[in-house]
Amino acid sequence: MGLEKGYQRNINQKFSIHIAENNKKEELQRILELNVNVHGESVRDYINHIFSNHPRKEDVLFLYIKDSNSNKIVSSISLMPLEWRFGSINIPVCEMGFVGTIEKYRGKELIVELNKLYELIMAEKGYIISVIRGIPY
Repeated sequence: MGLEKGYQRNINQKFSIHIAENNKKEELQRILELNVNVHGESVRDYINHIFSNHPRKEDVLFLYIKDSNSNKIVSSISLMPLEWRFGSINIPVCEMGFVGTIEKYRGKELIVELNKLYELIMAEKGYIISVIRGIPY
């Protein structure tokens, strides 16, 4: 199916869904600002660290929805690869992180759309478990 960085499609006339590209600094900055808007200033350094220094940053995916009229990123989630080991068995795991939608766009099932794409990516890339670390407060 080719669910890679740079993927995009229209959900409907109002919204499009995307997978961010690492080399587009403006796109990543807009995702960062969405997350700061939704989660607070405390996430800024953490997300910047992931963008720049995650050991598997090429495999980290930021999925987002854009309002087609305003060209504004209004909702996003991330998929971060992990590898868990039980004895000699490696288990491909991914973490869903930074889930958020700008308040005025909530209730429009945007996270539902992002989650569908997330699950398609999981299946395509062979992740068998998705985890959430938790909310840091």
